[in-house]
Amino acid sequence: MKTHLIYSQNNHINNNNLAYKRKKSTQQEFKEQTTREKNYENRPARAISFGGSAVSRTINSLIENKGKVSNFVNGTINFVNENEAAYNAIYSLLVAGIIKPIAVMHMPGSEEKDKQIVATKNFLQAFLGSFLGLTIGGGFVKKAMDKVKINLKLIDDVDDNGKIKALKADSSKVLELAKDALKKEHKGFGFKFSQAVENAKNAQGFSKINTFAKSFTGKTYYTPTIDEISEKAESLVKNFESGHLKIFQRNPKFVQQLKHQVKNAKSGTTYADAFETLWKNSTGALTSIGKAKISSILLPGVMAFLFAKKNLEKERAKEEEQRAARAKETTLTNSNSFKTQQAKFQQMMNKNSGKISFSGGLLSKSINGLAQGIEYMGMSKGGEKLTKALAHAKKPSARMSDIESFAITAYWLQNTARSKKIEPSQKLGLNIHSALVTIVSSTTAFIIDWALDGLIGKAKDAHSNKLNSIVDSVKNNKALSFSNPELDLGDLSAAARMAVKDSCLEILDCPNQEEAIRNALYELKQTKTIQNAIAAGEQIDENLLKRFISALKKTEPINQALKEQCGNMMDAKKISKTLSNIDLFDEKAVNSAVKKLTDGYGKKLSKFKSLTIFTLVVRFLVPVLMVPISGKLKRKVVELAERNDKNKTKA
Repeated sequence: MKTHLIYSQNNHINNNNLAYKRKKSTQQEFKEQTTREKNYENRPARAISFGGSAVSRTINSLIENKGKVSNFVNGTINFVNENEAAYNAIYSLLVAGIIKPIAVMHMPGSEEKDKQIVATKNFLQAFLGSFLGLTIGGGFVKKAMDKVKINLKLIDDVDDNGKIKALKADSSKVLELAKDALKKEHKGFGFKFSQAVENAKNAQGFSKINTFAKSFTGKTYYTPTIDEISEKAESLVKNFESGHLKIFQRNPKFVQQLKHQVKNAKSGTTYADAFETLWKNSTGALTSIGKAKISSILLPGVMAFLFAKKNLEKERAKEEEQRAARAKETTLTNSNSFKTQQAKFQQMMNKNSGKISFSGGLLSKSINGLAQGIEYMGMSKGGEKLTKALAHAKKPSARMSDIESFAITAYWLQNTARSKKIEPSQKLGLNIHSALVTIVSSTTAFIIDWALDGLIGKAKDAHSNKLNSIVDSVKNNKALSFSNPELDLGDLSAAARMAVKDSCLEILDCPNQEEAIRNALYELKQTKTIQNAIAAGEQIDENLLKRFISALKKTEPINQALKEQCGNMMDAKKISKTLSNIDLFDEKAVNSAVKKLTDGYGKKLSKFKSLTIFTLVVRFLVPVLMVPISGKLKRKVVELAERNDKNKTKA
């Protein structure tokens, strides 16, 4: 493992050096452009403008990707797009679980006990919701949905008989999926921990701890070999065919619609977008009643704990006595078994050293089982109807949050009305507050979200202009050659082609190419994938590598120029990859690519805006502002009820 890690790190360092050389070479070529071309490149930054307001200047700065703020915002928006359940959990805990109870307690216009109940209920609900959102929604459901998305990409076109077929493991698409999956797997906590343990193994004393800490907190690099990629591709297809293909076969037409991203005519939400949002956010909707029930059970006890000082002091005294007794027992037990436990731990560490994994078989099976459950429900006729209904919503994530909010409110209204522990006057006040908050907050969030849609439209227009300016800038660079290289690689398989391309990219700028080619060819022939390819009759020799390098010398400068022009834009890698795969002089292809990239950019911004506004308004702003209003309304209703009771008594 140590050798593999060193090999991976050396590859990463070499790749960085080569990338730097190509970047430097590209920069020198750009310096040779005419003054007119340089002015042309600088023109778009001045052309993109929304006006002179602070909001407009901020949006311009984000689109032009200036400074650390832009990078932070772009990273946050990408995080929200991929982890909306986790974002909701963290954001709600901060806003609704901490700031909101403090604000409610200091708002005038309502009785102290009512404010205490409301503040405590909100804290419990936010805490439980955040816990479930981070563990289930942001953990298990997120990983299961990632697996479902990979499975959808593994589907070949549905045949004439309506049967779904899986792509072959040696196809270029599956190999790319496997490569990306391996990189994601080796970015996690388990890989960082294993690598840190491996790096610190030969150190001694405090140096061992220091080495481990630096390795664990630093960046980790992993470059999968072609053999690992091929093995992962076979594993993905095998798992799909054995556990998922039959589920997708239940509703092949709907699967085909998801596969081809069929759009709803009235909005830009695809069925695939709606499907992902539905099941990613299902955690909040499905657990909403459960969260409310747990909160209602805990509420009386927590209220007593927080506000009954005498009881609290007694409980603390009892706990101290019990804790002291347990401490004596624990000390005695530990003194007798410490050495035994230490020996067992040391044996475990020696046995598993370098192989520690935090995504074991049980976890993987659980995630795979959850993915199958999501597919089973999602591919049913009922799941299809839910997905298509949600696809009609312009902002699916916000509407799923509405469903959760209304479900929780309905439960609290019913639970409060039936409770025997709450006084009638308090019931009335709590129900009035809950109903008013839900109606007003949801309506207010919808209006604010709708009012700010214009900013998203302007941001999309500016993003589109930026992308077109990048294309024009690269096209007008005379130092670049756009002639399509003629490359005959024979009948190379997709795996062999991927391996050859990666090797050729590494030696593209080497000073002594003859020696580099011989070394690369030797290393290639040591891999099982290339050995199998040669055994199957594929010709992989020095001439093949030379032809590939000759072609890359014409295409790579364009790719590097696109990467440089994209700079720190959101999804810069995706943008440069998409543009490098099309003919930049084909106006129709460019327009199609720009539109697709701009739509994706707009969806991310819209989701971030909607979720941020919804949580801020629904979980904090309106509930706090409604405290004095609902208090006054409650008093008037109580007074009216008392008058009616008095009139009935007199009669």
